[in-house]
Amino acid sequence: MKTPIDTSILNDVRTSQNIDVYLQHMLPKIELTREIAKQNMHDCNDDTQFYYDRNTAYPKYTVGQKVLLYDPVTKKGVCKKL
Repeated sequence: MKTPIDTSILNDVRTSQNIDVYLQHMLPKIELTREIAKQNMHDCNDDTQFYYDRNTAYPKYTVGQKVLLYDPVTKKGVCKKL
């Protein structure tokens, strides 16, 4: 299945007489395609981040409240591989 960009590129290849003219003609199209892909990527990332962050809850601690502290340091004489 050919996409519209493929169709426009294939038509330009058949009608171009000189490769330099063809390259100068294609560079703006390639840049436009790159910018569209970049914008789509940013939009997709924003949507994904919204859905990921919508159910997050930040902890609410008060001064003096006791909390558990994770300390990954192994004690002397204990092997962390086991």
